Amino acid sequence: MKPLWVLLPGMDGTGLLFEPFLKFVTAETLVISYPHDRVMNYNQLANLVIEKLPKRPLILIAESFSGAVAQRVLQKAPGLVLGVVFVASFLQSPRPFLLRISGFLPSLLFKPMPPMISRGFLLGSGADRAFVSLFQKAVRNVQPRVLRERLVMIAHLRSPQQKVHIPACCIHGAEDRLVPKSCSRHFTVSFPNLQTQIILGPHLLLQAMPQISAQIISNFAARYQASSRSV
Repeated sequence: MKPLWVLLPGMDGTGLLFEPFLKFVTAETLVISYPHDRVMNYNQLANLVIEKLPKRPLILIAESFSGAVAQRVLQKAPGLVLGVVFVASFLQSPRPFLLRISGFLPSLLFKPMPPMISRGFLLGSGADRAFVSLFQKAVRNVQPRVLRERLVMIAHLRSPQQKVHIPACCIHGAEDRLVPKSCSRHFTVSFPNLQTQIILGPHLLLQAMPQISAQIISNFAARYQASSRSV
């Protein structure tokens, strides 16, 4: 029996942005969304995820913002997950100086950004209209104050000291302008059994490079079949 892929979303929390990626996934999947109108801290989000996880073998896939959520899930519920994949993610604030000003920004600024800016920092210069439209839809579905508070959470994020001894994979985009490659060192410290993959792409890797991302995760998951462990 192959493990279920559980997908945790980026800062928008909607799960809508997984749509391009899921077209290339053959495994059974579960997308967990976060509240769009209520602020929850990382521990609260981890508890929400744990409540929604089925009692079966799982591969946890955490995108961007959700890296710290996944880390807490693994600490709170050891033995529940076979392996974890971090995509364009971080365990400590990736841009401390810039992100610290987030608390002073008005909620009105957290609305869909112009396509030129979203392509430059998130989607990649080659993002088509459909990709831009999907991104804007996801952002519109979340209250601006919730997005602002999540950015504040990122600003104060500190790398955990506890080690997690399960198979882990970290996928990073070579053209990621939000999360520097140096963030991978925190995963190396926290996850002794870690493999790292760098692919050519922007921050939103699962959307811009869905096929190769799906293949990397599929290869990782195939090594940890349900028969190797019981949950």
